[in-house]
Amino acid sequence: MTASTTHVPPQNIEAEESVLGAMLVAELALSRVIDEVKLNAADFYLDRHRAIFECARCLHEESKPVDELSVEAALTAPQRKAFEQGGVSPKHYVSELAAKVPAAGNAKHYAEIVRKASRLRGVIDNAQRATSAAYEGTLNGEALELTEALRRLTAQTCSLPVRGADISRARPVRWAWERRLPLGYLSLLLGAEGVGKGTLSAWLIARVTNGDLPGDLHGESARVLLVGDEDSFDSVVVPRLYAAGADLEFIDTLSEEDGADFLDIRRDSEALRVLISERGYRLVLLDALLDTLGVDVDDWRSKAVRDALRPLRRVARDTEVAMLGSLHPNKGQRTSYRDLVSGSHAFNASSRSSLLLAEHPDDENRRVLVRGKGNLSAAPPAFDFAIEGRDLDINGHGYSLPVVADAHESDVSVDDVLKPQREAPVRESLADEINAVGTGKVQARADIARALGRDPTDRSVGRALDQLEDQGRWEKVGRGKWRAIGIGTSSEAPMSKAPEEAML
Repeated sequence: MTASTTHVPPQNIEAEESVLGAMLVAELALSRVIDEVKLNAADFYLDRHRAIFECARCLHEESKPVDELSVEAALTAPQRKAFEQGGVSPKHYVSELAAKVPAAGNAKHYAEIVRKASRLRGVIDNAQRATSAAYEGTLNGEALELTEALRRLTAQTCSLPVRGADISRARPVRWAWERRLPLGYLSLLLGAEGVGKGTLSAWLIARVTNGDLPGDLHGESARVLLVGDEDSFDSVVVPRLYAAGADLEFIDTLSEEDGADFLDIRRDSEALRVLISERGYRLVLLDALLDTLGVDVDDWRSKAVRDALRPLRRVARDTEVAMLGSLHPNKGQRTSYRDLVSGSHAFNASSRSSLLLAEHPDDENRRVLVRGKGNLSAAPPAFDFAIEGRDLDINGHGYSLPVVADAHESDVSVDDVLKPQREAPVRESLADEINAVGTGKVQARADIARALGRDPTDRSVGRALDQLEDQGRWEKVGRGKWRAIGIGTSSEAPMSKAPEEAML
């Protein structure tokens, strides 16, 4: 016979403290916990936490202030006994909760942890009671009710949560930059090397810190976090921001101590969430986005990219920050905006606003920023500007720095920007020919071209493969690597043919 083991019921005291502390300092956190998560007093493990929550809930329902003083004063004599049993002062304990809350913006996240632990305790309690009744031979109506309650709790704990459509929850999209940079979403900034992406970013950050952009942050000096090491922060980025007129007191970057300047969004998403909430950032610029995915993520595989970006999108949503990731566009032939994004098309699909910075199609001395993809609003006009040098003396050193100049809106479209790279559309027959030589195994684009009797560098083959991918008939599995979908792996189909054979 083995010795019985005493298990501690599922609970998370730190999450309970974080929820209560957030409710005491932020009205938005309180409403999210009560109205969205549907948390109640019974969900808390500690009796004193149940008492604090119940007082806060009652004050909230009565439209009275909810803070540490009002909650402590509202505690009844029976509720105060829960504190006496633990040997703590109600006033001191409530004050400590309000003081040590990690980030009020994370209240919903912690409330969900508390709710899940409560459900698990309910499963255990009902299972134990039903088991005892079965051993005692008293499976009467009450015991059957226990088993049914157990079934419901288990379903709640293990099944996917759902919530109904409710028009009262509808809120308009909020913008850091009207129709270009939404708050609460991931956006992309595409720009080739040397086109002025850093100069535009400095201008954008300067406008955010000064509250100059049209949008929901207008008139508000907002904080910005820069993540990336493509340029030296002290030698290049800060002087560029200074030249753009940014308020440097509102700008941070990750410290280089202990390698903290390297961000892996899958590993560090919770730390990033807390940092954004504590510091109150409204814009986070990831330069470059690829550097934050982690070394083991294949940026040519859609599922790998989507999985890697999902934590970043959640952080943006939960903290209502504008998350902007910079990328270099594809250097090959582009027939559509979708083809511009280097790597997997999942980058473009995961963003809600994708901006392209390019040379002006009619003036090589000017630049245009156009929105290539966006499903949250009508397309904005192009942002049309020049780049000029500004000579400054900083700390006794002379600098010549690029700045945005002569900026205005124009009617340049993304099609105007892409037009010089366009070629004749792909013939449907070529796509069919490629589909005919698909083996179901991974095939190199060059081998596919040879199998058709074409030059291995023929760009029309690549465009036809893109067309087949859009149709769900082929998938890209790596740089220059493709595989036909829905085809067996028979070795009888040729991987490639000599040009002479293909012409027969």
